Amino acid sequence: MGFSFKVYDVTTGNVVAEIEKADKWRDIFLGGMFDFKDTYALKILDNKTDRRILLGFVLSIDNVLHDRQ
Repeated sequence: MGFSFKVYDVTTGNVVAEIEKADKWRDIFLGGMFDFKDTYALKILDNKTDRRILLGFVLSIDNVLHDRQ
């Protein structure tokens, strides 16, 4: 179940942001027993990238992970 994601700039190939699941240890030890919500950490590495688009990546990842369950 992916915990970490990197967002790349298509034109340069550089990493512009990293998205990590902040509560992954709860899922590992409790086995998703209390999996009512998830918390993600967004680390922006490129100041030129629009933050709204990066937030859209976080929302998309959250929706995809919850739709799989």
